[in-house]
Amino acid sequence: MEGQYIQEMEALNIRDNQVNNEYGPHSGEASVATNPDGKGLRFSKRQVIFGILGVVAVLALIISVTFNIIQAGRRCQVDPGTSGASLRSQDWVEQEGMSYFFSKVEGDWNASLSDCLNRGASLAVIETAEEMVFIKKNRAPGELYWLGILREKVQEPFKRLDGSVFNSWYRIENEGHCAYLNEQVVSSTDCTNKRCWICKKRRHGS
Repeated sequence: MEGQYIQEMEALNIRDNQVNNEYGPHSGEASVATNPDGKGLRFSKRQVIFGILGVVAVLALIISVTFNIIQAGRRCQVDPGTSGASLRSQDWVEQEGMSYFFSKVEGDWNASLSDCLNRGASLAVIETAEEMVFIKKNRAPGELYWLGILREKVQEPFKRLDGSVFNSWYRIENEGHCAYLNEQVVSSTDCTNKRCWICKKRRHGS
């Protein structure tokens, strides 16, 4: 009887070793879930890797679509000069004897001034609170716009394009050389940065 018991135990050990070799950690498979009947659900390392890659691809697609939606909502997307004659056909907005043009492309301060001059206008200078309200109402949300105000040195006062000192009712923030309108206030930055711009000219017949 004792010999028979030992043989049965050895047979069970051999069977356990076979199961471990087939489904153990060195087999390339792991049980990651359990069915109600107790049977394990096993996925190969290759399946796990492909699953992870699939999740990464989906996330990348979501990020790409979100970025494109944000860019589509922006009005200033292209450097000046790339749109050719189409730039000249964009509409002007009129207010109290003045006409305003809000660019749909970006450029540095000098390129923006050049474009306004080509349109028979100049970079806008906001002179009154009423004009500020009008411009903020017609601007594209989230965009930054160059204005016709600059200074040669940080220690010097800001000036208009005609050389007169700018001393208006609002303060120009930061320590840049060229002024621009952001979401809330007029600020300043390096003139080589890219911004949209606002052209301003007197309306014909006014």
